[in-house]
Amino acid sequence: MTVMTMTATDYDDPSEGSLTRLKYSIEQNQVNEHGNLIFWINEETGVIKTAVCCLDREMNPEYTIK
Repeated sequence: MTVMTMTATDYDDPSEGSLTRLKYSIEQNQVNEHGNLIFWINEETGVIKTAVCCLDREMNPEYTIK
C-alpha cells in the first residue's frame, strides 16, 4: 500500500549526468514485532510503501521514519 511520495528538486546542471540524480532512502525505519522493516522506499521515485501487511492503527496509531 502506498503511504506517500517524497519529492525534491536538485537545481544543479542536468548536463552533469548521474551526479545530479536524486536517490531517496529511509535512514531510520520502523520494525514490526517480528523484526521486519515496516516501510520501503523506491530510491528513484520517492514512493513510500508498507513493506508488511496490515498496519493496525489501534495497536500503533503513529509511525516515524527519517
